Amino acid sequence: FIYFIYVAGGGAFGASLRFFVQSISKLYFPNFPVGTLIVNIIGLFNWVASQHFNSKEISELFYKYFIIIGLLGSFTTFSAFSIETIELINEGRISLS
Repeated sequence: FIYFIYVAGGGAFGASLRFFVQSISKLYFPNFPVGTLIVNIIGLFNWVASQHFNSKEISELFYKYFIIIGLLGSFTTFSAFSIETIELINEGRISLS
């Protein structure tokens, strides 16, 4: 149950952040989806963020479930795809990844 709470909290924050970024970008770039481009570029840094938080004295629950799966997963779907691919590689399931 605690995993659900972490993912839900991070997801709510990530989805709100994505909405904010897209709303602001529409004000300045109404004819091009710059907001989606921005969040997808930020999503590329998912692995970097996971390594940063993994090296700190932060609980695995917080960095894996709240930040990576919840926040970044809802902020951009690329992050959710990335963490699943990295986990498959770490588990030795290279062909499936």
